[in-house]
Amino acid sequence: MIRLSRKGDCIQSLSFIVEEGAVEEVLIPFYCESEDIYYLFLPSYSNAANVSLYFEGADKVIFEGMGETHELRKNMKIQSLQFDQVYQASFVKNLETEAKIQFEIMHSANLPTFFITTESGSMENVDADKEFGEAGNCVLIDADGTLVCADGLSHISGRGNSTWYYPKKSYGIKLKEEADLLGMGSARSWILLSNVEDNTYLRNKITYDMAIEAGMTGAPESRYVDLYLNNEYHGMYLLCEKIEAGEN
Repeated sequence: MIRLSRKGDCIQSLSFIVEEGAVEEVLIPFYCESEDIYYLFLPSYSNAANVSLYFEGADKVIFEGMGETHELRKNMKIQSLQFDQVYQASFVKNLETEAKIQFEIMHSANLPTFFITTESGSMENVDADKEFGEAGNCVLIDADGTLVCADGLSHISGRGNSTWYYPKKSYGIKLKEEADLLGMGSARSWILLSNVEDNTYLRNKITYDMAIEAGMTGAPESRYVDLYLNNEYHGMYLLCEKIEAGEN
């Protein structure tokens, strides 16, 4: 399990471990450069009571906000911290402040969560070449914490034409074994649409659902998911069936 991106550095090593039953996932906070703030995006199934803090290079982190101060050490749960509240977080070692950041916890609501890790631990090669495919693993957890799928990936690769040139890319994935993802029928090949050209995130979903209601053969089913790639939150995606000849 990867918990550190650079050992010994307070901020670079900062991560959060979410435990749900036998499943343990590591989350790396997202740094928003324009706002100079770190965001922790928690999946729907999690709560602060099953999330613990991890870091290196300091004895403790002091979170200050809403007139309150919370002192947390490595591997402690974060249930004392509030969602949607900006904190000033200070990393302290031997009574000296090593680093300071702004920090906020955001919590997704009622969405399944898709975790994908590549063998290299990076999406650099996949995002550089749409034809490149990389093996890895995936875990899909429903909004209520039910484990839907935990499987190896034959590969994840890029998808799209004009949308491929956006930072938030769409992907195609192929599982090693067929799986029924969120009640859409068993298959190995699936699509993760970024919906990057649609600020409403509704057009593809509504069109697909209307086609199904109209009885159009081959209309794909789809479900919204939160996507984490190599422990980092990449936003909301539309998980879709891939159009191909098959039983489902």
